[in-house]
Amino acid sequence: MAFVAYRYEKDRLFISKLYVVAGLRGIGISTRIVENLKELCIDRGFNKMYLTVNRDNQDAVRAYKCMGFVIKKETDTPIGEGYEMNDYLMELTF
Repeated sequence: MAFVAYRYEKDRLFISKLYVVAGLRGIGISTRIVENLKELCIDRGFNKMYLTVNRDNQDAVRAYKCMGFVIKKETDTPIGEGYEMNDYLMELTF
């Protein structure tokens, strides 16, 4: 079981969510999803997509790097009551 949410922006696609059930991780589902999104991008004339991932989620960071994403910057976004999201913005150019 997997879930993906994305949106088209001016010149690229943003992956807002990409989840794969724990028992199904590591068998290429995320890679296939990203490849399908890449095809959608190409159909629209885009040559890149990006996402944000929590900096502490090293398994996800490693997986995205294996797919060709690179870390472009660190982001710290306040989400209220003294909490913040500490993410990497990762981008895939093709």
